[in-house]
Amino acid sequence: MWMELLKDYDVTIQYHPGKANVPVDALSRKGVSLGSLAYLSVSKRPLAKKIQTLESKFMQLSISKKGGVLASIEVRATFIEEIRDKQFEDEILKELRKILCLNLLTESHGLRYSIHPGVT
Repeated sequence: MWMELLKDYDVTIQYHPGKANVPVDALSRKGVSLGSLAYLSVSKRPLAKKIQTLESKFMQLSISKKGGVLASIEVRATFIEEIRDKQFEDEILKELRKILCLNLLTESHGLRYSIHPGVT
């Protein structure tokens, strides 16, 4: 979305790997969460203001006094989330979950110490 906004303007994206970035360089980080920092040099201040209004989950923007925009972008790995989502769709796991719930309810209902609200 923001790339479409930028294509109509004279914009230079400068990337400085290593210690120049406040967050860790995205290409050298080995963790699950990745991040990068880019300085967008813009020639028109209205563009910088438009970019600043873009609020999303993965981007934080701020305008410098010279009209530049500092963009911090966070990229998350979705592989683990995809696995978690697919587990709920798996038919075998659905059946196992159903059996587990039934066994748990049957066992807990038969205990001497179980409490049944509303029954005296």
